Amino acid sequence: MAGLKLRRVAAFTLIELLVVIAIIGVLVGLLLPAVQTAREAGRRAACQNKLKQLGLAVHNYADANKKLPPGYRFVIPPGTASPVFNTLRSSGLGAWAWSAFLLPYLEESAIYDQHAASFANPAGVAPGGTVSNGLGTRPTVFSCPSDAELPVQGINFYGTSNYLANYGGHYNATTLGHHGGQGVGYLIKEGQRDSHEGVFHGNSAYQWKDITDGTSSTIMLGEVSRLDRDWLWSNTQYSWRGGVAGNWACIPRQLKNDGLLMRDVHPDHPINTRFPDSADWNNQHDGFGSLHPGGAMFVFCDGSTHFLDANIDSSSSLGTYQRLGMRADGLPVGDY
Repeated sequence: MAGLKLRRVAAFTLIELLVVIAIIGVLVGLLLPAVQTAREAGRRAACQNKLKQLGLAVHNYADANKKLPPGYRFVIPPGTASPVFNTLRSSGLGAWAWSAFLLPYLEESAIYDQHAASFANPAGVAPGGTVSNGLGTRPTVFSCPSDAELPVQGINFYGTSNYLANYGGHYNATTLGHHGGQGVGYLIKEGQRDSHEGVFHGNSAYQWKDITDGTSSTIMLGEVSRLDRDWLWSNTQYSWRGGVAGNWACIPRQLKNDGLLMRDVHPDHPINTRFPDSADWNNQHDGFGSLHPGGAMFVFCDGSTHFLDANIDSSSSLGTYQRLGMRADGLPVGDY
């Protein structure tokens, strides 16, 4: 035994182990933001692709019908009195939305075919949203991956959407309200329309030639998120299921809810600007926004997609953002 030599086994000391752990922690701290950035880039690319699909569907609809879909369609026959209209608006029925008319061009004919008779009838209205009739579901094309917590169903149980239409920049809270003032007693007669500077509004029926500013310089559709809710209103008649962004199927209950289908580019509503929850319908967010850092995704009327920075010039009624939202203002857009 005297001739044997003891061999010392190499091992980490406690200090060395702590140093290694610290180095690993630093590396994880450096890599994690890069991983998160890469994931968000993937989500943003997927969002961009969905807007591209919606833009293409609008073009296919326009090719087949010689006009763009209406922002919403809700026709009251001539001679209908306001009380009848008020009965309709409290019945739970809804006005078909621009996005519902696109279903056949989005590989969602199964839902469209269930309601074909209502779509074919100019005065047709949408029933309440259920899973069985398809209106209480959300086709994947209407969902932004960055807003994974958006509820599938919103008010009246209609399916929600992260993508809404461009209403333009018009705003008159006294006479027209945020989106045309479709309040108590407001009637949309046969052939009657709202009048706004955007591409979609109540009973709109524009052709591409009506977008005289150029399809490559005019917003068609844009993003909203669960933080960009239209309004919170709770009383005995209405119950808002908060944080639902928008609807894809219809305006529920009353036409005054059209902020669930369309948003504006008014200077009061810059991109990604959030208002506090409020029971006051005037304290609401009617603009576009997203959960993507720094801005939101849009598709223009030529089908091209653009990420618009939240800091885009929106300081006046004729800011760059406002000009992009108007179809025929005749003014140059400038850089963005």
